[in-house]
Amino acid sequence: MKFLKTAAILLMSLPIAVCMAAPGSTAVHGNGIIEVKTGGYELSFFPGCMFPFRLKANGRSLPEPVWLDRIVDMDGKQYYLNVDRFAERRIVTDNDREFCVEISGTYCLDDDVSNPGKVQALYRYKCRPDGIEVDVRISNPAGIPWKEAHVLMPGWKNNPWKRFAAGDPSRTVNGQGVLQGGRCVSAAGGKTAIALYGEHVVGYTDPRNRYYSYLSAFRCGEWQDTVLEIRGLKIRLAADAE
Repeated sequence: MKFLKTAAILLMSLPIAVCMAAPGSTAVHGNGIIEVKTGGYELSFFPGCMFPFRLKANGRSLPEPVWLDRIVDMDGKQYYLNVDRFAERRIVTDNDREFCVEISGTYCLDDDVSNPGKVQALYRYKCRPDGIEVDVRISNPAGIPWKEAHVLMPGWKNNPWKRFAAGDPSRTVNGQGVLQGGRCVSAAGGKTAIALYGEHVVGYTDPRNRYYSYLSAFRCGEWQDTVLEIRGLKIRLAADAE
């Protein structure tokens, strides 16, 4: 229990002590996988995928998430970014202070069906020694109305975390398993933790594991703007040193 309380406190403060080591290295392998390593955390970007995987902090692997970023039409049909297997990427910056990559993709119903308005998203990941900052631009060229948008939303089918908390580490999920934390939500368990900073952040946990437990850095209700921009979302990773 000591680590859970410590991790919650670390993740609620900026910058986070466990991620303040000097910048590390970036490697692009022959199979197209990009590995980003700092003294505090590691992650990988797979070719064709919108989101980072193989998240580590202080050498420890975090539970692998399924990224549930999506838009929902007015009839409740959901289109996911992680279904797009042909996302395009461009390395913007790669130096001692920051590795930045832009990845763009289309919200899809399945492998063959994109959304009716050709809505696309561009995620700009800025990996720095103190964590990852993400800017998002969603393009809705036809101006079609949508019921919801969910951004930067890692989920876990079998909840691996022991504790979910909001901006105040003493707050935990309510009886329905939903946590709304202002600008920060986090999850901790075992010897690792993850926190998201954003707008209208949400956490959800289902003790029966019927649905995904998740964190979300941004969500909005009905919208039909041709461009929806969300800036300054943050991912923080923490772990006991091995």
